[in-house]
Amino acid sequence: LENGSFFGEIALVMEVRRTCSVQARTVCEVNILQQNAFDAILMDNPHFARRMNELVVARQLDSCMARSHQKGVDFKVSQSDMDLAILTMEKNMKEGLERRQMQES
Repeated sequence: LENGSFFGEIALVMEVRRTCSVQARTVCEVNILQQNAFDAILMDNPHFARRMNELVVARQLDSCMARSHQKGVDFKVSQSDMDLAILTMEKNMKEGLERRQMQES
């Protein structure tokens, strides 16, 4: 990671445990963003929410393709499949936001 990079967004977007770990090689500043703060940002910034969904789909796809390539399997993903994955992620994110709002009420 480099200056301005982040990790853990998949856990926030998909409501799953974080599966990656990061170890700093140098002194760095770390900021923690709790789920409720992340939700507020998503609700106030639809463009940011869309970009986060795109990023999560892209990172998951990269990870899947890397694992498949290690096993000798290569595949390509069409733009229409990518668009569908992003739409599905957006739907799931919206449902998660609504569910967490109901729980807080």
